[in-house]
Amino acid sequence: MAPTRITRLFASLKDQKKKGMIAYITAGDPCPERTPALIEALEREADLIELGVPFSDPIADGPVIQRGGERALRAGRSMGTVLEIAWKIRTSSEIPLLLFTYLNPVVRYDLEALAADAAASGIDGCLLTDASVEEAGDYVKAMQRCGLDTVFLAAPTSTERRLRLAAKYSTGFVYLVSRARFPAGSGQAPGTSHTGHYGPAARRGFWDFQTRSCRRSWAAWWRQW
Repeated sequence: MAPTRITRLFASLKDQKKKGMIAYITAGDPCPERTPALIEALEREADLIELGVPFSDPIADGPVIQRGGERALRAGRSMGTVLEIAWKIRTSSEIPLLLFTYLNPVVRYDLEALAADAAASGIDGCLLTDASVEEAGDYVKAMQRCGLDTVFLAAPTSTERRLRLAAKYSTGFVYLVSRARFPAGSGQAPGTSHTGHYGPAARRGFWDFQTRSCRRSWAAWWRQW
């Protein structure tokens, strides 16, 4: 598979020994016309955009993202709307775009069709937050046939087997879940004991706003990268 904007971004960050900033936005909130402009503003600081697909049962999202998704759904936004937004973003921007969604909208749209349409819209990869990595073979093949990266989650509670599978099937980066409980609380920086498992780059997320903790986790990861 040819390098995507995501893999080229992380290769550049590695060469420069820099950290990257990834921003999340719910596509279509408050309206589809506003999303490209909001992403243009985010590009001043962000290196990659997670383009969130509105979903009615977002089990991995906090209240802010839940409310954004609810507003978008009430306004009739869908997976098709998000792909149209991505296409519009691509007319003026080359920032890497990661489709951030759940399994249900993907199945409803059709996996093979989504992979083809996402690639045609300028999406670079996909993260299914509730997809089981143990059963991800067909999904990974469909995405990679269309030149899309696949990103999987690795949590502080992940087993050795799941960590190795996440590393095996992740091509853009591995998403390191910061906390075993939501929302984030105090405690040891998670993921530092997992760093030896991964070949791809790592991104840390899930409501971690503690600067000192982020620095510890990044430093531990960089020593292994």
